[in-house]
Amino acid sequence: MPRYHFHIRNSRPFDDAQGADLPNDAAAWREATLLCRDIEGSLEPGERWLLEVAEGNVPVFALSITSRRFR
Repeated sequence: MPRYHFHIRNSRPFDDAQGADLPNDAAAWREATLLCRDIEGSLEPGERWLLEVAEGNVPVFALSITSRRFR
């Protein structure tokens, strides 16, 4: 079973050294979208988050969340 890692890039980067064993890319995508729901409460105005999903060292997906502050 492939091991996927979920790395967060923002003002407080996090490298997922442990990862998670998941059956395929579709399961990794679902896990990534659930993780985005968990981290959205930490998003501040004007911040950008990037969630990188990799199988080992091979990139599979990237999800980007960007917020803008106009005032």
